[in-house]
Amino acid sequence: MTNREKQILRLIKSNPSISQKEIAEILQISRSSVAVHITRLMEKGYILGRCYLIAKDQYATVIGGTTLDIVGRSTESLRDHDSNIGSINVSSGGVARNIAENMGRLNMTVRFISAFGNDIAGDTIKKSLSDFDIDYSYSYNSPDLPSAKYMAILDDDGDMLMAVSDLSIIENITPEFIESNLEIIRSSEITVLDTNLRLDTLEYILKSIPGKYFIDTVSLKKSEKLKNLLSYIHTLKPNRYEAEILSGIKVYDFDSAIKAGKRLNELGVKRAIITLGEKGAVLTEGDEILKATAKPIEAVNATGAGDALMGALAYSYMEGYCNSEALKIALAAARITIEDRNTISNKINEENLSIRKGEIKICKN
Repeated sequence: MTNREKQILRLIKSNPSISQKEIAEILQISRSSVAVHITRLMEKGYILGRCYLIAKDQYATVIGGTTLDIVGRSTESLRDHDSNIGSINVSSGGVARNIAENMGRLNMTVRFISAFGNDIAGDTIKKSLSDFDIDYSYSYNSPDLPSAKYMAILDDDGDMLMAVSDLSIIENITPEFIESNLEIIRSSEITVLDTNLRLDTLEYILKSIPGKYFIDTVSLKKSEKLKNLLSYIHTLKPNRYEAEILSGIKVYDFDSAIKAGKRLNELGVKRAIITLGEKGAVLTEGDEILKATAKPIEAVNATGAGDALMGALAYSYMEGYCNSEALKIALAAARITIEDRNTISNKINEENLSIRKGEIKICKN
């Protein structure tokens, strides 16, 4: 939805009987422009017909891990078994939480389901979600267990060398707990999941609740949970190594990534986006094959690039963008994040994505 469409929809929601002439006068645009925007809103399903019958608010649900992140970066080449001089940053994190915040920064309506402890870390994470109007009220809250934590070590180039995560609290997101939130998920336009969730929980959601599921693979080991669930996935975003695990095809360049993507499609994934680091990414869906490339950029912190990419994919789908535009927007979000010291860049917004997507070149095979 464009900013102008959002303005018009807000006016209609506040006064369903408002005329096109009145909207035009308030926004200082022509009446014919208002008519065009209203037609587009009807085509996208935000307005259901004459008299401006408004559709129920469209939202996305995000389910998965949330953590307090501690990220250290060395200023020089890392030395094993030694203290390295560098910088340390503490922030709210977790794959699902990061994706949700990126979506919130893009003005999406998000319902977030995760697990929190009754501690300072949990309060900090909840505050980070509230800052972007993300509704976390459906989450599991433990009076005893600590909130999850994640610690990563980056080298002087900003690449992650290793990480340790304590996500034991997320084991409480069980199929039974999900069952108590069925209507939230059923009514969601799309649902984003990360593989930090228990296998039985992933199976229950994907097999029992119809919907459009966007899956972040998180890591090599955790991506293996999806091997028997691929046919339930709308959009899958693995890196080259995770794509190899799930497709059985060695990925080392664009051609092999396309083969892996097509294999994932054959196994049931509707749309596969395989990332290849600084080389770019490929997208496969049906007969459509897209290859995305861009000039290299200086990496400051690559930790949150995948989360930004997934958030932008969700945004692009909700806004009705074609795959070519969606891939540009998603990679633009990843590039903005890689250039930032923080895991989530405060430069993630609709305007910057619109500008930076011009750096991405798309080729159709």
